[in-house]
Amino acid sequence: DKKSPIPARVGLSLMGWKPKTQAEYALEYLEVDFENAKNAELTPFQGIIEKGKDFFLTDERGMWSIYEELYTSFKDKIKLNTTVTGIKYNSSMVEVTTSDGEVYTADYALCTFSTGVLASDMVTFTPPLPEWKQEAILTMPMAVYTTIYVKFPTKFWDDKEIILYAGPTRQSIAVFQDLQRPGIYPNNSGLLLITVTGDEGRRIEKQSLEDTKAEMFKMLKGVYGPNISEPTDIYSPRWTQNKFVRGCYSEGTVGMTSKTFENLAKNLGNLYFSGEANNEEWYSYMQGAYFTGENQAKSIVKANHCKEKPQNCTVSGTDSFRACSPVVSTTIMSIWLLQMFIG
Repeated sequence: DKKSPIPARVGLSLMGWKPKTQAEYALEYLEVDFENAKNAELTPFQGIIEKGKDFFLTDERGMWSIYEELYTSFKDKIKLNTTVTGIKYNSSMVEVTTSDGEVYTADYALCTFSTGVLASDMVTFTPPLPEWKQEAILTMPMAVYTTIYVKFPTKFWDDKEIILYAGPTRQSIAVFQDLQRPGIYPNNSGLLLITVTGDEGRRIEKQSLEDTKAEMFKMLKGVYGPNISEPTDIYSPRWTQNKFVRGCYSEGTVGMTSKTFENLAKNLGNLYFSGEANNEEWYSYMQGAYFTGENQAKSIVKANHCKEKPQNCTVSGTDSFRACSPVVSTTIMSIWLLQMFIG
């Protein structure tokens, strides 16, 4: 696949899809914007292929319950409510400075910041991240995918899992999801999920939840009439306003290639990087973060094993650890947004 990357708009046009009506743009929104968090002009054509089945999790124990067994053994070593402000790295150690002036030193560190944080000035890297690393980070910016859960005393919307709202402009198109349908939440949940993306999502996330609730109510009255019940509650995560994440998940821009993911994951001395953005197959997905974290942890263990027993390693350029036999365990110290693996 040596062709130059093209926007989805170009690829879809070449295939004969050229929307003209608002209804057609709404259908495109469902297949492109709703899946990729940005419009066809900004989405890479190779990125619109579905990766598999999506699941809607409603388990009251929350997502962390899935990973509880992974961190319970070192839970007492996890330092929370601490912001990393500086990372100094070389080929023999990593030094992390926090906002309260504490300094942590380790043989190796695994950086799990989002690309939004890496692209900001929130953390000072010494030496600065090389240009090839910065380019890869900027090629995988954080997406604006705004989910708005609105609760009503009674259901008035269509009895369909997906409801498309073709607003008066392309920017006002939204997707409604009926969360009162059997098998999703308990009966009579009264929940309607509204999803918007891109600039519209960014605008909405900047306003108060009360303003958003009033705006959603007004929009729904325009669709279902003035006599619908008023919302009783609202919840929206507003990820773009969280400075420790700065978006919902990474979503590649036109120009991303396999080299982008290779450079994102490439270590700088003893500083390693992981996260969903680093996984070419599963970027934007939770399993992408899991897989890259696991792979990089193994790489760190191998590197440490080679450091302790160099006679067991076959040197191959600067990545001599890749020739080492695997070691299956290490000790982990976790700091806010940064996991430090100490050999």
